[in-house]
Amino acid sequence: PKPPKPLVGILLMDIGAHKAVTEAAMRLPEDVSFAFTPYAPHLGPWMDSARNLGHESWLIAPAQRKDFPASDPGPLGLRIDRKPEERD
Repeated sequence: PKPPKPLVGILLMDIGAHKAVTEAAMRLPEDVSFAFTPYAPHLGPWMDSARNLGHESWLIAPAQRKDFPASDPGPLGLRIDRKPEERD
């Protein structure tokens, strides 16, 4: 039997932050996946458009890094100093 055909996945990161870049990405083949930044303006409509065009869409969950506070994940970031009820 023939060996399985290798597959490559392409995931574009931080989509949604810039309108022109996001519009250009939407024109890519549907087998290109997108990881949207939670800080994107109009995030919901961008993600809906991507899914409607056949792109697999992910939402990035920024998280606290080892060098925090030098690299701050931002106001939507997951931080270890927050109480469970503050993590929504």
